[in-house]
Amino acid sequence: MDLEGHSLVRWRRDRNLRLPRVAGWVGSTVLLLAVVGCGISAGGEQNNVVLVMVDTLRADHLGCYGYDRDTSPNLDRLAESGVLFENFYSVAPWTNPAIATHITGRYPRAVFPPLPLKKAIGIPLPSQLPTLAERLQEGGYRTVALVDHPGINPELRFDQGFDEWHSLFLDGGFDSWTVTESDFVLDQFLASLDELGAQKFFLNLHLVYPHRPYAPPPPYDSMFGPSSPKTGRARRQEMINAYDGEVRYTDELIGRIAEALDERRLTQSTWLLVTSDHGEGFWEHNQAEHGNSFFNELTRVPLILVPPQREGVAGLRVRSPASLVDLKPTILGLAGLDPEEDLEGRDLRTSWSNPAEFEAPRWLFLASPHSKDVEAAAVVRGDLKFIDRLPWRKARPALFDLAEDPAEKHNLAEDSPRTTEMSRRLKAHLKQCEQQRSSLLSEDAVELDEEVLDRLRALGYLQ
Repeated sequence: MDLEGHSLVRWRRDRNLRLPRVAGWVGSTVLLLAVVGCGISAGGEQNNVVLVMVDTLRADHLGCYGYDRDTSPNLDRLAESGVLFENFYSVAPWTNPAIATHITGRYPRAVFPPLPLKKAIGIPLPSQLPTLAERLQEGGYRTVALVDHPGINPELRFDQGFDEWHSLFLDGGFDSWTVTESDFVLDQFLASLDELGAQKFFLNLHLVYPHRPYAPPPPYDSMFGPSSPKTGRARRQEMINAYDGEVRYTDELIGRIAEALDERRLTQSTWLLVTSDHGEGFWEHNQAEHGNSFFNELTRVPLILVPPQREGVAGLRVRSPASLVDLKPTILGLAGLDPEEDLEGRDLRTSWSNPAEFEAPRWLFLASPHSKDVEAAAVVRGDLKFIDRLPWRKARPALFDLAEDPAEKHNLAEDSPRTTEMSRRLKAHLKQCEQQRSSLLSEDAVELDEEVLDRLRALGYLQ
């Protein structure tokens, strides 16, 4: 297949890295053919799936996405052995709506009603929406969740369809969520693998280390310069240093996870996916942390798909945009199952099995029904990104050409003929989401456990 002109290119970057932790997986995969297979219809061989959701991980702080600091040697190697999506987007700038989309396949405003954050954070998932875990369960999979985020919990029905759910921040008996040690997380992961044995499985691991407060343990706390868990514009560089230390700490854990899969000979039958729910801001647009804008520091996240040995798509990079709305149909496809017909996402394997189809322009939407200090929504089409602030917020709409202006500094909305079209598409999407949500039963907020509330306050959600 001639890949010239398509969105897939090989990635080769000499970072002079010596990384024995993931060498087994990489060595067994990287020598295979670049592209195999033409069809992606479900009903084929069923694979295990390990999904690592790294909370608050922005794409541009990883080496494989062009960062100049050595924050991600293991993820960089995994990217060499699989497929990296260069322009992968969240659907919202904070966790709960992003995870809701990942597990239901619906955009956030088709799942949750618009409410102030403090009320919305207690709204459970609608029980009648089939979740990813439920579909996998029905397909004969054992489903296991290891979750270190207090906002993603059984009280809010995020456990729907999981045979086992482990809230790591509680299981470890730690004093606060910030000290869920990576050794403990790895032990729980290994115990789950050993218990699963030869069963087909889906294992969902949700890590939370890069989230504020940024407090990596030694030596990661000083790896990139002086750092501090304290925040503030005057401490911006210290915050970034600490955040990057958290990323490197997380990368080390992911390397050990990949090594464990290789040692158990699971690489021949298991897909490893690494992504994030949202990014993090450091005043690039006068805002810090997340939940407060739709700029790329919050919405552009990584996605790396590492295939079983036989798939052979090593070192490919996909330029065409994709988003979290695509995760559910993709994982179902990896498991040999058909997605629901009404899902708007698509199986991302199309990106290498049928590049011409995948490159056809599509509309990707970003909208949170409830968030911190922001009433806005956005749409991405190719290299264009349009952000629409609701009128009562008295903020201008914004249009950016991401190819020419990746930092989103030059607003083209007033001068571009595309503004009207993108605004119309975005409003039509929001209206469609309202119609979809109107068919769901209304859900009352649940009373969250006080310990969970304390941890959410530590995360900055309930200030």
